[in-house]
Amino acid sequence: MPHLVLYTRRGCGLCSEGAQALAEAERHFEFVLRAVDVDVAGGEILRRFGPEVPVLEIDGEVALRHRIDLRSVRRCLAERSGVGLVGSLRRRWWPVRAWRA
Repeated sequence: MPHLVLYTRRGCGLCSEGAQALAEAERHFEFVLRAVDVDVAGGEILRRFGPEVPVLEIDGEVALRHRIDLRSVRRCLAERSGVGLVGSLRRRWWPVRAWRA
């Protein structure tokens, strides 16, 4: 199961959008999520991620910066799970009848 860390800060609109995207993604993917406020954490975390929040790490690697939306999150999670994006979308995002023309 992937471990995600969302680096954020209070009052950041993009951070709120990223958190909402991750909440939606939790309905379709299994992962462990931890949110870190860079201003509270301080030190190296603030220096490394402060200017670029929101930042999403997946299993210790930076996956997304600045704009974290549902499409980007599901793409990253699908790539890491070994499931092709179309397969992931077909099984997890739209009912089968939506694929019939």
